[in-house]
Amino acid sequence: MPDAPEKDPNVPYSVIAVVPGLSPKQVEDSILRAASGRKWTVQDVKPGEVTIRLMHRGYDATLVFKYDGEKVEVFSDSWRINREGEKTRRKDPVGWIENLEKDIPVFMVRVRSAGS
Repeated sequence: MPDAPEKDPNVPYSVIAVVPGLSPKQVEDSILRAASGRKWTVQDVKPGEVTIRLMHRGYDATLVFKYDGEKVEVFSDSWRINREGEKTRRKDPVGWIENLEKDIPVFMVRVRSAGS
Protein backbone atom coordinates (compact mmCIF):
# COMPACT_ATOMS: atom_id res chain seq x y z
CA MET A 1 0.00 0.00 0.00
CA PRO A 2 1.52 3.40 -0.94
CA ASP A 3 2.20 5.99 1.73
CA ALA A 4 -0.51 8.58 2.19
CA PRO A 5 0.60 12.19 1.70
CA GLU A 6 1.63 13.72 5.00
CA LYS A 7 -0.35 16.57 6.44
CA ASP A 8 0.92 19.99 7.45
CA PRO A 9 1.63 19.89 11.22
CA ASN A 10 -0.04 23.30 11.56
CA VAL A 11 -3.34 22.00 10.17
CA PRO A 12 -5.46 19.60 12.24
CA TYR A 13 -4.80 15.98 11.33
CA SER A 14 -8.30 15.15 12.49
CA VAL A 15 -11.16 16.42 14.65
CA ILE A 16 -12.97 14.45 17.38
CA ALA A 17 -16.42 15.57 18.55
CA VAL A 18 -16.74 16.19 22.29
CA VAL A 19 -19.49 14.22 24.03
CA PRO A 20 -22.14 16.79 25.08
CA GLY A 21 -22.12 17.94 28.67
CA LEU A 22 -18.41 17.45 29.42
CA SER A 23 -16.36 20.03 31.25
CA PRO A 24 -12.93 21.01 29.90
CA LYS A 25 -11.35 19.00 32.73
CA GLN A 26 -13.32 15.90 31.68
CA VAL A 27 -12.19 16.31 28.07
CA GLU A 28 -8.59 16.66 29.29
CA ASP A 29 -8.96 13.57 31.49
CA SER A 30 -10.33 11.58 28.54
CA ILE A 31 -7.34 12.51 26.37
CA LEU A 32 -4.88 11.69 29.15
CA ARG A 33 -6.50 8.32 29.90
CA ALA A 34 -6.53 7.33 26.24
CA ALA A 35 -2.89 8.36 25.80
CA SER A 36 -1.80 6.53 28.94
CA GLY A 37 -3.63 3.39 27.86
CA ARG A 38 -1.68 3.41 24.59
CA LYS A 39 1.68 4.05 26.35
CA TRP A 40 2.14 7.64 25.12
CA THR A 41 4.17 9.98 27.36
CA VAL A 42 2.52 13.24 28.40
CA GLN A 43 4.82 16.12 27.48
CA ASP A 44 2.68 19.10 28.48
CA VAL A 45 -0.77 19.90 29.81
CA LYS A 46 -2.23 23.39 29.83
CA PRO A 47 -5.79 24.72 29.62
CA GLY A 48 -7.27 23.61 26.32
CA GLU A 49 -4.20 21.70 25.16
CA VAL A 50 -2.45 18.37 25.78
CA THR A 51 0.84 17.31 24.14
CA ILE A 52 1.92 13.66 24.04
CA ARG A 53 4.88 11.81 22.53
CA LEU A 54 5.77 8.26 21.57
CA MET A 55 9.08 6.97 20.21
CA HIS A 56 8.53 3.44 18.96
CA ARG A 57 9.14 1.26 15.90
CA GLY A 58 11.07 3.87 13.98
CA TYR A 59 8.77 6.79 14.79
CA ASP A 60 9.21 9.92 16.86
CA ALA A 61 5.59 11.00 17.13
CA THR A 62 4.30 14.11 18.85
CA LEU A 63 0.58 14.85 18.97
CA VAL A 64 -1.05 18.03 20.24
CA PHE A 65 -4.72 17.96 21.21
CA LYS A 66 -6.42 21.36 21.26
CA TYR A 67 -9.90 21.19 22.71
CA ASP A 68 -12.95 23.19 23.68
CA GLY A 69 -16.53 22.27 24.55
CA GLU A 70 -17.33 21.07 21.03
CA LYS A 71 -14.27 19.46 19.50
CA VAL A 72 -10.78 18.09 19.96
CA GLU A 73 -8.38 18.98 17.16
CA VAL A 74 -5.48 16.56 16.69
CA PHE A 75 -2.20 17.95 15.35
CA SER A 76 0.68 15.64 14.40
CA ASP A 77 4.35 16.56 14.18
CA SER A 78 5.70 13.09 13.59
CA TRP A 79 8.76 11.64 11.90
CA ARG A 80 10.37 8.41 10.84
CA ILE A 81 13.71 8.02 12.60
CA ASN A 82 16.78 5.96 11.78
CA ARG A 83 18.64 3.63 14.15
CA GLU A 84 20.62 6.57 15.52
CA GLY A 85 17.38 8.35 16.43
CA GLU A 86 17.77 11.02 13.74
CA LYS A 87 14.64 12.30 12.02
CA THR A 88 14.64 11.22 8.39
CA ARG A 89 11.24 12.20 6.97
CA ARG A 90 7.88 13.46 8.15
CA LYS A 91 5.52 10.51 8.59
CA ASP A 92 2.30 10.33 10.59
CA PRO A 93 1.68 7.09 12.52
CA VAL A 94 -1.80 6.67 11.05
CA GLY A 95 -2.79 3.54 12.97
CA TRP A 96 -1.64 4.96 16.31
CA ILE A 97 -3.63 8.14 15.73
CA GLU A 98 -6.69 6.13 14.68
CA ASN A 99 -6.47 4.16 17.95
CA LEU A 100 -6.55 7.39 19.96
CA GLU A 101 -9.40 8.73 17.81
CA LYS A 102 -11.38 5.63 18.80
CA ASP A 103 -10.33 5.59 22.47
CA ILE A 104 -10.91 9.24 23.38
CA PRO A 105 -14.70 9.20 22.80
CA VAL A 106 -14.95 5.98 24.83
CA PHE A 107 -13.21 7.68 27.75
CA MET A 108 -15.43 10.75 27.32
CA VAL A 109 -18.50 8.58 27.84
CA ARG A 110 -16.88 6.90 30.83
CA VAL A 111 -15.90 10.13 32.59
CA ARG A 112 -19.32 11.60 31.92
CA SER A 113 -21.01 8.50 33.37
CA ALA A 114 -18.69 8.54 36.39
CA GLY A 115 -19.26 12.26 36.91
CA SER A 116 -15.53 12.87 37.44
